[in-house]
Amino acid sequence: MKKIRCDYILRNIITDCLATKRYLQIAQYNKNLQKRLDISIKDYKNFFNRIIIELTPKLVLTRNKNIFINIKDKEKSFFHIFFDNSIFEEKRTYITPDDKIKKIKINIDNKIKSLKGLFYCCSCIKGINIIRCENGIQNLYGTFSNCSSLMYVDVSKMKTDNVKTMRDMFFGCKSLRKINLNNFNTKNVTSMQGMFSGCSFLKDLIIDKFDTSKVKSMADMFYKCSRLRKLNVSNFNTENVNYMRYMFYHCNSLNNLDCKNFKLDNVTNMDYMFSGCKKEFQEKIKNQNNGFKEIAFV
Repeated sequence: MKKIRCDYILRNIITDCLATKRYLQIAQYNKNLQKRLDISIKDYKNFFNRIIIELTPKLVLTRNKNIFINIKDKEKSFFHIFFDNSIFEEKRTYITPDDKIKKIKINIDNKIKSLKGLFYCCSCIKGINIIRCENGIQNLYGTFSNCSSLMYVDVSKMKTDNVKTMRDMFFGCKSLRKINLNNFNTKNVTSMQGMFSGCSFLKDLIIDKFDTSKVKSMADMFYKCSRLRKLNVSNFNTENVNYMRYMFYHCNSLNNLDCKNFKLDNVTNMDYMFSGCKKEFQEKIKNQNNGFKEIAFV
């Protein structure tokens, strides 16, 4: 039987999919595993698929929903994903909708620049706690998008100084009740399009300290946030905003909104911006700022 070329195969085939060093060690020193995998095979693709099946731990959940696996401080690379009350822990750079998880703690290394779609469509997750996320992150596009069961998310430890897009970040999170983003530094963000779109259960949204001076699109930002009763956007700088279409579409629980300081000179599309909102609410908005066009209220 040929000796496995673990260093070559795992470095080039499994890079960015699994924690290479850990699995390399397992394959090198576990003779029983080598036999099960038939390491002499020449079909690298087949080898890759088989080693994934063999080395990915099966998740075991218990009834207690409140305990998280402890995080090892010495682990310093990749995403650290700790499955709720599992007897296993995994270190990976991804998560899939097939992962049977109820809660997650995640430690994000400062080498990671993008969290785009990290939890996309993980409909089984009810709670997420980001315990560390350094300033390397630049992309939060759709990070929690369509996490339809997500009721609790703690992003207070996230450093967002270099983030450029938050587009669709919480899109479709229809079970979220509250989000506090006052720790977010948004000075470099250019897109907030669809950021809270479809958060139909959201009642408490804290974004008072948002710096929107570089934002160009706020289209669909609060689309169908139908239970949102109050929202503070009085500090929004809209000088560079081009798109506001559907921004507050069907936010029919809003009673008041301070838009009098909105600068609308560069806005090219505000279609249906307040469509579906209460008539009394729409009148208040019209009286605050005459820059809004009639198409925004139909």
